[in-house]
Amino acid sequence: MLAVSLWRRLAALQRLSFDYDEGVYWQSLESLRHGHRLFAEVFSSQPPFFLAVLTPIYNILGGGIVAGRLPVMVGSLVALVAVFFIGNAVAGPGTGLWAMAVMAFDPLYLDLSDRLQADLPCVVIGVVGVAVAAEAHRRASGYTLWAIAGGVVGFSIMTKLLGIVFLVPLAWFALSSDRSAWGRLVAAGSGVALAVVLALAPFAGDLSAVYRQAIGLHLGARVSEPQSIGEKLRRVVDSYPAVVPGLAALVTLSAAAVSRVRWVAMLLAWLLAALAIDLVQGPLFIHHLVILVPPVSLLAGAAPGLLLKAIANRRAALATPAPGPRSTLAVGAVTFAVVAGLGAHTMASPLPPADASTAPTIAAIAKFVPRAVTVVTDEPFAAAYTGHPVPPNLVDQSHARISSGELTPTTVEADTEAAGAGAVIFSTGRLKTLSGFPEWVASHFHLVDDAGGGLQVWLRDP
Repeated sequence: MLAVSLWRRLAALQRLSFDYDEGVYWQSLESLRHGHRLFAEVFSSQPPFFLAVLTPIYNILGGGIVAGRLPVMVGSLVALVAVFFIGNAVAGPGTGLWAMAVMAFDPLYLDLSDRLQADLPCVVIGVVGVAVAAEAHRRASGYTLWAIAGGVVGFSIMTKLLGIVFLVPLAWFALSSDRSAWGRLVAAGSGVALAVVLALAPFAGDLSAVYRQAIGLHLGARVSEPQSIGEKLRRVVDSYPAVVPGLAALVTLSAAAVSRVRWVAMLLAWLLAALAIDLVQGPLFIHHLVILVPPVSLLAGAAPGLLLKAIANRRAALATPAPGPRSTLAVGAVTFAVVAGLGAHTMASPLPPADASTAPTIAAIAKFVPRAVTVVTDEPFAAAYTGHPVPPNLVDQSHARISSGELTPTTVEADTEAAGAGAVIFSTGRLKTLSGFPEWVASHFHLVDDAGGGLQVWLRDP
């Protein structure tokens, strides 16, 4: 399963997606690579662990989009193994394998496996932390392993705040231990706290900037870009159509109710917590939904075993013979057919085509702007692709920064001058929403290309 998953992910690793967030993170890594400081100079809308850990790997690999995506891809495979260990700890290797299969072929998870974004690494690290807790619970381990589990979950939170959802299964495994449950919970909690402190320690002098960028921005965006609960639920339904795993999860819940299996309640709580975290996002984007994948996969993977157990309990209550090897084999065959069908469909389907929406911007920059000249643009992927740096504070000109007031015309103008930017490229329309900034550009730069559709290239006046 890992071999097939690796093949699919390698096939998509160099695909051009022109994802806006990828451009932001790519330019952030380039700024850090050239000695700029995170939060002090390089803006980041996420906690520090993602970029801080990815930067040395990115530098060793020589930079470029593949260097940024490769660690994410490897992590996506590690998470599959971690899900197996969680399923094995609660219900045996069969559940672990089926959960692993469902997650490996989940369309959203697969799509984000080659994407330079913080969401999937957050899930990877969090699932690994829960897997450590599951093994500590299964082996009745001492406090050290629980502290490690908590530490890993803490680093997940410091990758992206969505990681707080993994506190739910972590706490369940700790509190369901036979002895010293509260001691194990304290050890796990201490690990979480220590990881948070270690992740923030290098930025002790910039904690106000960390809060303003990684937390305050999102709080402001909830007000400036409001979404109703109904709109968010529609996005979940429209963007995460996990129909077969969802039906299997319902089978799991029904069978667990009949058999009174306690650990399924943990998976349900995990899923509901993930959904709640998504619903408080402001605004909610499709990539946020990836935190739903692990609990859905585990619930779906548990369906065959729990169904057999429910049948066996029912037959015992009716004093009829328990299902024999043929019944077990039949259920296993049906399950295998469903999972294999999902896998075959995923593997046989063509790769998504490259998004050509940024191609005109890339062509315009390559044609009119000398290489390595610093540019200011609202399309960071195009600038990175053509080898042009952007001012560190302007790696992200998201609507959230603009609508919340965190990014102002005065700020952009000052950063443009401070970086000595030689060109301004309007592309997506974000920068043109800054009142007065287009007029300031017209007074300091001259227009060399107007391709229509909002795409303009301005070069600095001699």
